[in-house]
Amino acid sequence: MLLLVSCRLGAQAFIVTDKSCYIAGETVNCSAFCPKGASVLFVELFSSEGPALKGRIAVRDGRGGGSLRLPLTLPTGNYRLVSRPQGGETAGGPVISVINTFTAARVEGGVEIVGDEEYGSYGYVPADTGYGISSGEGLSIVNTCADSVKICVSLTRKDALRSPARHTVADLASLRMPSLAGDASRSGEVVKAVLAGPGSGQALSSGSVCAVIAVPGSKTDCYSSTPAEDGTVEFRTENIYGEKDIVCMLTWLPEGCDCHLELRDPFEGMEAGAIPPLRLCRSLEGDLLRRSALLRSSASDSTAVSLPSPREHFFLRHEAVTYLLDDYTRFPTMPEVFVEITPELKLRRQGGVWQLFVIMEMSVSDEPPVWGAALAMIDGVPVPDQSLVATYDPSLVKSIEIYPHRYKLGAEEYEGVVNFVTFKRNMPGLALPDDVRIYSWQGAALPYAAGGGDTLWWHPLIELAPGESFTLPVDASGAGAPLFLSAEGCDSAGRAVYLKKSL
Repeated sequence: MLLLVSCRLGAQAFIVTDKSCYIAGETVNCSAFCPKGASVLFVELFSSEGPALKGRIAVRDGRGGGSLRLPLTLPTGNYRLVSRPQGGETAGGPVISVINTFTAARVEGGVEIVGDEEYGSYGYVPADTGYGISSGEGLSIVNTCADSVKICVSLTRKDALRSPARHTVADLASLRMPSLAGDASRSGEVVKAVLAGPGSGQALSSGSVCAVIAVPGSKTDCYSSTPAEDGTVEFRTENIYGEKDIVCMLTWLPEGCDCHLELRDPFEGMEAGAIPPLRLCRSLEGDLLRRSALLRSSASDSTAVSLPSPREHFFLRHEAVTYLLDDYTRFPTMPEVFVEITPELKLRRQGGVWQLFVIMEMSVSDEPPVWGAALAMIDGVPVPDQSLVATYDPSLVKSIEIYPHRYKLGAEEYEGVVNFVTFKRNMPGLALPDDVRIYSWQGAALPYAAGGGDTLWWHPLIELAPGESFTLPVDASGAGAPLFLSAEGCDSAGRAVYLKKSL
């Protein structure tokens, strides 16, 4: 059952899931409908015991898609998917049922065993119906509106497993959703942090401190900002995808200053409200065994669904001069590498401090070259103390990328950037200062069109022009069970459209 749910009128976002009942270990596929200006949606899965799972969904032009992988250790019970756009309000979402066929763990007080007759009247079972979109020949969907529609589509096996009754988009057909028009001035997430530690006041009073965050292995995800008077820092970033580490550092700290940067939790304050208990009966055993067997044997066939590309980052405005070190004789020290392999670079001491210099582009060939101070990075992470570069092990470095152009990081300007890319792309062997912090980061999930297991096919982001049709690219002849086709979404004016059909 595909559900589009709102806990109240005027909710900030609507979350759609590919079905309502899951086996622990399955993936919850999500499609998001968000108001104007949203660029990231925070989603959190709650049971009556508290939060169980967190994730992010990237949003462009009011639409986004992503997924949450249910851990194999998740207890049996009902869960609510709660969402909040950055800067918006928390909205309660669909209640989904999770049944763990691997352990006997249950949400405390969250499971009731009932008789078959009582279970038969439980749950919302939609009739074959539609509004604004209809079914065509075979597994096809037709837009019957006079306007374009944005929908998500799911094809699942139909069984006796049911979730609690709740509103769906069919009940909200007369409700206009928030505007889905995008805001081109916003892209990605505003990452919030704060200065912490006994020296934070000294750092703020100096007026020279710059805060930096960077993702190891990415030469584009490096951002700087200036702390506010209250010690808070905001970084305007592109959406960062997948599970990453984020390096947080403070540059130009006063001598002897002891402080660091701490990331703030964007999920703070999200609540789920009341969650009804999960009801089960003995006759579900066959369906549960079938679903569990599908989970063990199925291989998901997934294809990434494109969102609009992020804006061009400053490193990508120019092509780098790249040296693959395996193409040359390997040298034991970085100063030897600079002398023997990279004529555009030199490392010198100035006032007892190591500084890396790069020949600036446009230096006239028949005159002495113009050397400029460069920003050094290892796997895309700035290294202000360049003595760490001078003593770094060259055997760990795969390539050196040289950008001989002027760049600005915070208040500091550099005449070039040198990025040392390691084989592992995670800064191996780099001894970071005590004020640097590395945090685990659960980035946005990539939107996928997927098929496998109990969900034969799912697509989170489909747009159809008036009269246009879409045929699901699956062969359902060997499904071995009745099927349920569902499509839900809205037209460009925000009017709800839906299709529910048993096959």
